Parts: sequence; structure tokens; C-alpha cells
Amino acid sequence: MKILLTGGGTMGSVSPLIAVKEELSFEPDVQFLFIGTKRGPEKQIVEQNKINFKSIPSGKLRRYFDWRNFTDLVLIFVGFLKSLWLIVRFNPEIVLTAGSFVCVPVAYAARILGKRVLVHQQDLKIGLANRLMVPVASKITVALPELREKFPREKVVVTGNPTRKVVFSGNIERAKQYFKLENNVPTLLIVGGGVGSEIINGLFIDKNKELTKFCQVIHVVGKGEQSKWLNNIELKNNHRYHAYEFLGRELSDAYVVANIVFGRAGFSTLTELSALSKPAIIMPIPDNQQEDNAEYFYKKQAIVYVRQEDFDPEYVIGMIESLLLKRDQLLGLGENINNAMPQDAREEYAKLVKELVGRY
Repeated sequence: MKILLTGGGTMGSVSPLIAVKEELSFEPDVQFLFIGTKRGPEKQIVEQNKINFKSIPSGKLRRYFDWRNFTDLVLIFVGFLKSLWLIVRFNPEIVLTAGSFVCVPVAYAARILGKRVLVHQQDLKIGLANRLMVPVASKITVALPELREKFPREKVVVTGNPTRKVVFSGNIERAKQYFKLENNVPTLLIVGGGVGSEIINGLFIDKNKELTKFCQVIHVVGKGEQSKWLNNIELKNNHRYHAYEFLGRELSDAYVVANIVFGRAGFSTLTELSALSKPAIIMPIPDNQQEDNAEYFYKKQAIVYVRQEDFDPEYVIGMIESLLLKRDQLLGLGENINNAMPQDAREEYAKLVKELVGRY
């Protein structure tokens, strides 16, 4: 069985595909190919999982006037042609996508060549990329039952959002050694997404001394431009503040040792926090589908919700310190976020893939 995976640009569209790959790897004679972007963070994690990686030119269709819309149309067309060539060469039985613009030319090329296309929807708000792929989708899997009514009834299947097995492999002692953590000091994990966040990085790093008076910090600043924060002199002299550009498999150790997580509202991040029952303070990207994600979890009393416009340093640091002292509230947040999502998604998604290719 040959399976083509496609996603990228951010890690949000990659994580569920890696999770499904892990579940399907036990099938006999299974082969995988991943098509992603040239400059996104996905290549490293894909190759860590021993998947052959190919990139295609990728563009974005913006819903407002921008000269890049014209140049990006050229990139999309070139990406479509390269997709045709890669699909003909690999000859997959099915193509799995998880919502990003790089998927769109791949999905259309696959459909033209008579391949089954499975589109996965994570966020509460449907992005343009997935809207464009609805006509060529054989089936559309959704992370939450609330998404069922937003797609054609005959195509939609509720699976939940697949979680990578590595997320569950964290080890406390290994984490203490790798991150050089102190015993009996609470740990805050800060993650701003695969490419990082200027506002999150700036606030916490500028206030690192205040923060580490009551906790120790593991901070993933993000790849690319945001890696500049690693050169901050104050951080190098603060033995309780541990900043990294990117965490691969080490992220599972960071999760297991974290008493609380501060992060964005990307659905893959929320899925992992849900699977691990991790208490979290969530600040979505403004005017983005992340706000809908955060609202959903907030209404289920599963997160502490901070709006970016309210992101005051003293307020946020005080909130973190207060929460770390409230064990019952942390336990309640962890229980609620776990109950907010289906927890057998990896198995359900893999079952659907096997049904579509006639192996179940």
C-alpha cells in the first residue's frame, strides 16, 4: 500500500499526518511519501520519522488585494505540475491532507489522476485551503462533532484529531537531565508555534528574571527569524530559563514535566494538550481561526483564555504564579481539556484509510 501525505508551512497540518503514518506503519508492504513546502518547518520532523520528503513550490490565495496573489498563482500552477509528476512516479493508492495551501495543488493533481483524496479538518473555522479541496475529496474527516454540519453529509466522517505516539513517550527523569531542571520547582512550558511568536517571545524573555523567581521555564522560540532570541545575554545567565529554537522528540519530555503550558491555539497543539490532560493558558493569534478554537475550549472550561490585546506582562506572569499555587484548578483544567475531544482518533482515521483502499 502506497500512501501520499501532504501538508506543511506550519507544523499544525503535519502532526496528524505523522500520527496516522505511525498507526499505518504496521500494515504489510506500506510505503509513504510526504509532499511539503520548501521553507516550512515540516521537513525536519518528517525525515525524523523516516518518511521520504519532497517539496513543491507553494503559494497562498489571500482574500484581499495583494500583488503576491498574482505571483503566487504561478507558484501554485508550478506546484500542480510537479505534483502530477510526483504522483505518477509514486503511484499512491490514497492521498491524505490536513489543511494547508501546499495541499491544494496536490489534491487536484491526485483527483485528476484518479486517486482517492482524504481531507482532514482540524480547526473550528474552515480555512480556504480545505474549502477549495472539498470538491475533490473522497471523504472529509473532522476533529470534532461540531464540524459535521459544515461539509457535505455524504463525505464527512468524525474521527477526532490524530495524536502522534511520541507525544505519550515523555520521561520525567530524562526531561530533568536534558533540560537541566531543578527538583521541587514548578515548570512552565512556553510554545508559540513552529515558527514562533514575536510578542510571546519578547514578553517572557524580557521578564525572565521575574518569571523564574517562582518557576523554571522551557521555552520553544521557533525557527527562522525568532531564533534571534536565543542570543539574549540575560537568558544565558539565567539557569532556570531554558530556551530552544525547536524541539523534536524532546517535546514529549517537556510536556510530561510541565505543570502548565502557555501557547497558541493551533489545533494540533490543543490536541496534544488534550491527549495529555495538560493545564494550559492559551492566547490565539488575533483575527485567525485560532480564536474559534480557543473559544470552543474556553466554553468547555478546558483552558485559561488570554486575548493578545490583553497580553500585559504583569497580568500574565501574575496569572501563571497564581495558577501554579492552585492544584485543584490545574487538575480541573487537565480533566476538562481531556474530555473536550475524542481520544481514539489515530485508530479511527487509520481504519477509514484501510476501508477506502479495501484493506479492512
